[in-house]
Amino acid sequence: MLQSQQTVYYTSGPFVQEATFLSYEGNNCLLQTPMGTLKIRKGRVFTAQEATEHGLLDPETAKRVRDAFAV
Repeated sequence: MLQSQQTVYYTSGPFVQEATFLSYEGNNCLLQTPMGTLKIRKGRVFTAQEATEHGLLDPETAKRVRDAFAV
């Protein structure tokens, strides 16, 4: 369970972005991002440890994902 003000990572298309967890809202999470408040599905929000385990913070993995989404 995430804690308020915890740093988290969320997936947005081919990108992984850092945010601050604010609260749960049903099946969603409210996150504070540099662009403002974002409501996103729980399944797209990861702790730093989870993001590392899934390879989301690995630069090579991130590059392959971005390349896969490139048009």
